[in-house]
Amino acid sequence: MANKKRKEYIETIKSIREYSEREFDRLIVYLASGGLVFSSGFVTDIIKIEESTNTLLLKLSWILFTVSLIVILTSHLTAKKAMSFEMVKKKKKSDKWDSVTKTLNSTSFIALIAGLVLFVIFIINNI
Repeated sequence: MANKKRKEYIETIKSIREYSEREFDRLIVYLASGGLVFSSGFVTDIIKIEESTNTLLLKLSWILFTVSLIVILTSHLTAKKAMSFEMVKKKKKSDKWDSVTKTLNSTSFIALIAGLVLFVIFIINNI
């Protein structure tokens, strides 16, 4: 009986983890694309860009938001590849693609955070 409860517990944890990973990817896409839209609108409506305005931080933040989006979308492809190998019981290849997916997810998260930080610094410098 205890073994059955343990299996149910593990399945519940797996389900929660899968949901969390799915939501993480979705949030990265929402935040990075929202960052692009918000920052471009904010700059055109609030901050007056002049020839003397240093837009390097703004441009870097846009690049980082875009990188974040591209990388998280790529991670979906690598996750799909990992699952394909898992279904045909090619564990080593599946694990390799899982590792690539995790690296891409981390990279996307770092790019998003860096983009947000650079945009905030740009705002602080230009308000």
